[in-house]
Amino acid sequence: TEPHREDTQPPHEENPHHEEPAAEPQHDRTGAPGDGPPVERPDEPYLRDDDYRSDDPRHYAQIDDQVLEEGVRDNGELFNEQIFRQATELRGLSPEFAHMSDLGAAAVHSYTRHEVFGRLNEALRTGEDLHTYVGQAKAVVSGLNELPPYRGETVRTINFDNNQRLVKLALAHYEPGKVTVEPSFTSTKKVTPEDPYPYDRNAPIELRIRSVTGRDIEKLSDKPKEREVVHKPGLQLLVTDKRLVVENGTEKWVIHAEEITEGHPKYLAPETAEQAIHERRERLAADLRSAPSAIAAGLGFDSVPSEDDRARRTGPELTPEQRAALAAMRPPPDGWSSLNRATDPPGVPALHGGTVEAPQRQLRFIRDLFPQMEGINRGHYGDDPAFHRNGAETLLAYEDRVTGRNPDALAEPRPEGHPFDDPASQRDALRERLGGDWSRHRSIADSIDAMRDRPVGSRAVLSVEYFEPGPPPRSEHKVFAAVTTEHGVALLDPVRNRFAELPPETHSVGLLAHHDGEGPIVPHEESPRGAPREPSMLSRALDGEPVAEAPSKPVEHQRSIGGMLDGGPQPETPEAPAAGHRDIGAALGGEDGPVGYGAAEPGSWGAPPPDVPVTGDHDWSPLARATNPPSEPAIHAGTANANQDARYVAERHPELREVNPRFYERDAFDRGYQTNCTRSVVAYAQRLLDMDAHAEAVLPRELATKGTLEYVREQLGGQWESHGDYDSVIRSMREQPIGSHGVVGVLFRDVDGNVMGHVAMTVHTREGVAFIDPQSGRLMHLPHPPLGLDLLPFGSLEHSGGRAALGDQAPERPVPDAPEEGFSLEQPGVNAPEYDDSLLRDLDRELEILAGVEDMAQLQETPAPWPADPPADAEEHRPAAPRQLPGERQVDPREMFPAQTAAPAAPVT
Repeated sequence: TEPHREDTQPPHEENPHHEEPAAEPQHDRTGAPGDGPPVERPDEPYLRDDDYRSDDPRHYAQIDDQVLEEGVRDNGELFNEQIFRQATELRGLSPEFAHMSDLGAAAVHSYTRHEVFGRLNEALRTGEDLHTYVGQAKAVVSGLNELPPYRGETVRTINFDNNQRLVKLALAHYEPGKVTVEPSFTSTKKVTPEDPYPYDRNAPIELRIRSVTGRDIEKLSDKPKEREVVHKPGLQLLVTDKRLVVENGTEKWVIHAEEITEGHPKYLAPETAEQAIHERRERLAADLRSAPSAIAAGLGFDSVPSEDDRARRTGPELTPEQRAALAAMRPPPDGWSSLNRATDPPGVPALHGGTVEAPQRQLRFIRDLFPQMEGINRGHYGDDPAFHRNGAETLLAYEDRVTGRNPDALAEPRPEGHPFDDPASQRDALRERLGGDWSRHRSIADSIDAMRDRPVGSRAVLSVEYFEPGPPPRSEHKVFAAVTTEHGVALLDPVRNRFAELPPETHSVGLLAHHDGEGPIVPHEESPRGAPREPSMLSRALDGEPVAEAPSKPVEHQRSIGGMLDGGPQPETPEAPAAGHRDIGAALGGEDGPVGYGAAEPGSWGAPPPDVPVTGDHDWSPLARATNPPSEPAIHAGTANANQDARYVAERHPELREVNPRFYERDAFDRGYQTNCTRSVVAYAQRLLDMDAHAEAVLPRELATKGTLEYVREQLGGQWESHGDYDSVIRSMREQPIGSHGVVGVLFRDVDGNVMGHVAMTVHTREGVAFIDPQSGRLMHLPHPPLGLDLLPFGSLEHSGGRAALGDQAPERPVPDAPEEGFSLEQPGVNAPEYDDSLLRDLDRELEILAGVEDMAQLQETPAPWPADPPADAEEHRPAAPRQLPGERQVDPREMFPAQTAAPAAPVT
């Protein structure tokens, strides 16, 4: 055993197995070892719950924050980033750990690092500064509980450097027939036939344990050769034998103990064991206060804190230089805006690597303002160079996270020889995906000035080409994120998860502004003559202006995207929005043709959520946070990982999973269980009244007649109200009493540009406004950007007067059957009717707008290098059209909207 892993039990400890345990004191001195008033001891729920789980990211954050200031590796990686990266890499190498959560794996791995386990176990053994470290213990215990128990023999050696007094004190702690309770994590090594002596054979004490609930963390460990099995705090050991033996001419004590659990006749009740731990801590803390140097020198703490270490945490003993170094790692006392200053480069005020130098401070800024950026490019500080040059990929992944398209997006590595190695190819790809137009600037300072004029929250891509002297000399290209914040323009490098390091000189600078703070910038083309553009059919439809029809429309066109865009007739239906309510669906399809709501929420298809036990009444308020969008804090799929999602739903909304149990079956779409969101919200409201309700199926071909907002209003009561964004919905629900429910209806575009509709529930809970989806049984994904948002606040079905309170879902008013030829946009295996190709040609321009594609003819006829040189006498200039790369194939919009998916009215899934 390496010295830092050896341990002893503290001296003067009595057997905690009391026949009549002492009453638990209300206070102790766990907060500080010196003089001062007693403080309330922190809660340690893991001592009472063998399957304790923590979904609170703040617990792991305590580990992360402690290690954050420990140092920086030569490649720029912070120690906390190294721990997280190595943990996820090790998890990926071992199938038995593949199910672990990111934070669970990172917490367990961190325990094997000397930066963590020493201070943590010291706090658990002595109670000193326990308030600071109890969150770390919760994170590690929770991570260990994601692993199966290890059953078998393990061993731990205890060495006091020949201090016989301390050997006797430790031996007194282990008496045959008695039970001892360990207050901290207990690290042991596996004993196997292949390795029967995995320990220091010269240690004076050898403790052999028959493990029942230990966890084998060998393949997650920073020191895998230790073959470690770790036991959680609260381990109860029944000593079965203790004897002095002579081995190789040296005397040593060998102690045998078995771990006992609930059901064993000598097992201590959790309250009794917890009280014994607190008493043991107080005795040890008193011993350390009375003779700290003598005892601490002999105790085998995993890491005994030095005076410098204590000074580092308490502060007063730091030198001025040390205090300055620590201050530079932390948020500035005058706020982030104080760092918005001019440097050379770029010569104008901004936030970048030259103004925020310490990487710890940079990371804290990013976590405060751009939390979605962290972890996008996990492999950057590893050995694969493909994660060093993937700037465009990280920017696209970041946008996927921010916009909600994929809250868990990760950057793809870029292999050598990829087309993105060409800067023009990168810029073209970014423009196609993000929208907007590239504009050329004479310097980085000019681009910062352009961003400063935009609203707070505006996002852009900064493209920089510069000369690298080498050797060998070469031209380099990088792309950064430029964001207008309340503190100034921030230039960020998602590749490194840091601020951008700006080159001193550049020979090409471009800016792609793609988000103006309130919503995405729609891609557009610049007219070569500067003539004003004619309003599109889509714009005129939304503005209520009449739209001219094409000369002829076949029957099939009534269900086509073209039918919506240019005002063609839609199937008649008596359904209509509530009085005073006009949504984007009505504008697109005409007042007589509301959008059919029923689409499964984006991102929800696939495997069902994991089955998780309900383990108690946790504080879920950390999930209520801003994700920008929305900027208002709320609980939704973008604020929780899959495990947190499942546990939150199981604990706070247990009826949700029972509403639509067939959603994840193989043929669920064809049978109407992935197009029945309107029935799902009603069934959920009924289940809250103890009705045994389940969502009935709505076949894809029935959506136009059954997937209506009016049906939901009739069943639940209330009135639909329109909202401009999710923030408005959240604020409206927050004004309702806690426990109030509402239905949120959202129109959005799917990945193919088709308008879809979905309804789910929103609830005002004590932890914040939550968006939950009865159709999928999960937290709701918030599609972004929403084309339309409607809210039906109804409080509860018991008091709203909705028809569903009568029992079964009341049938809606009679409607005509949907046409037999109706089909779903995403329905597999369904053939679309034949279409006149001229209709698609009529729609080319509108489809280009929807898909973010520029005018094809102009791009093909006027290729130009990017960016075009500006006139010498021009202060401002318009960007030229991006050039077409050699061999590049222009995309026909009909390929993006093929015949089998172009026909139905939006959204019919």
